[in-house]
Amino acid sequence: MNRFSRIAVAVSVGVGVLLGYVACQTLVPVVFILVASMVKGGSEEAVMSLYERHMADLYLISSLFFAGCLIAALLIYKKVKKSHFTDFLMKPKTEMLSLFILGAFLLGMTMNLCLSNFISLLPIPEQWVAENSESVNSFAKSNLLIMLLAQSIAAPLVEELIFRGVLYHGLRKAPVADNRKLCIGISAVVVSVVFGWIHGNILQALYCFIFSLILIWLVEATGSLWGAVVAHMGFNSPWVLLIFLSKWYNQKAFLLNSVLFLVLSAALLLLTLWAGRTRFGRDN
Repeated sequence: MNRFSRIAVAVSVGVGVLLGYVACQTLVPVVFILVASMVKGGSEEAVMSLYERHMADLYLISSLFFAGCLIAALLIYKKVKKSHFTDFLMKPKTEMLSLFILGAFLLGMTMNLCLSNFISLLPIPEQWVAENSESVNSFAKSNLLIMLLAQSIAAPLVEELIFRGVLYHGLRKAPVADNRKLCIGISAVVVSVVFGWIHGNILQALYCFIFSLILIWLVEATGSLWGAVVAHMGFNSPWVLLIFLSKWYNQKAFLLNSVLFLVLSAALLLLTLWAGRTRFGRDN
């Protein structure tokens, strides 16, 4: 199979997995609304109110279901094809796994705070801010535990499997260029653009693009997807907590931003410690 055929297969598989995820995320709410309509006697207001309260629950169920199916499919593929494509599912090659996990989580949390503060200094159009706020607060009517599970566990897991897992590794191994570094760079940019676009608004696309590049660096640095998963969990967690804290403390909640920003030093220190014990880079 020549390079262009391999690229076409990688893109097709990646798009197929992404469409499957979108279909799963669409089908579950549709079924819920249909069932709720029958239970509530067709009252649109009552149905939509119920749906808004359970948005995070539905997202959690559909995301974990899809992630489980995708992991199972990848493991079956590895067993049948004896392929190295799924090597990204292996645990990081590091002597201090607990330190690695903590460092990756703090890195994600720090990147959230850094990007949030940096973007807040830019002359961002009000429409971009409003669209981003609407997206971030879409699950705000759910309870804190469900929202944390949905946004801090389910979303990072399924998005990393799709984007930094199947799509990125498919393009990287195609390969899209002869030079290894150029291949990594092109694959990283393409995946990051798609990752930003799928989030649906310009402001979120901007910081998701930047964060995606950092996650791909983690994947390349550790030879494993799980560092990116944990960092993504750390990235999502502060927003979830701030959404709920702001209900009670209003402006005081933003003091948490400054406190959490102090984890930057700890994150960099921990990353320095485990990076030296990790296999950097890997061959095609």
